[in-house]
Amino acid sequence: MSTVQNTMMKARGSRADDWLKAQIEAAKAAMPDAQDPARVPLPLVPLAQLQMLQSTLAHEASGYASRAAEAGAALPALANDPNAAQEAWALASAAVQRWWSVQAQSVRDWVELGKEMGELKQARSVSNYLSMQINYADQAQANVSSWQLNMAEWMDAVMVDTGWWLARKRAQARG
Repeated sequence: MSTVQNTMMKARGSRADDWLKAQIEAAKAAMPDAQDPARVPLPLVPLAQLQMLQSTLAHEASGYASRAAEAGAALPALANDPNAAQEAWALASAAVQRWWSVQAQSVRDWVELGKEMGELKQARSVSNYLSMQINYADQAQANVSSWQLNMAEWMDAVMVDTGWWLARKRAQARG
């Protein structure tokens, strides 16, 4: 009599030492690596992220302060420039147009996700159903992240463009 094995009896793609290897990888990730000193050990990742955020915010704050000083220094030059109002209006219009483009892309992303979710897909199994739901959640998170990144880029562009324009006006006033 021969032994019959069904697919559940076969450990497809798994090996006997998978669990042990995963534990070793987790232990290595928790320790500093002399060959890769830039890598932060796993338990210190939240602290490293807070430090990075603090550094980024300090950099942003100093940038805002310098741009505010530049704007204050350029104000007298703007008062004597007959083209300043027209250029400022064009700069503001470009910023608003780009803002609307970012918002329009976000709406398109959400509509596309909604259409995909609205298609009646027949899940063949619970795992297939859960996979689809996780995929939808991942896409929603990607939409939020994309919008946040696009808005941050928009804010940076507005600040850089305005600073460049003010610096140019100040230099023109000096002659």
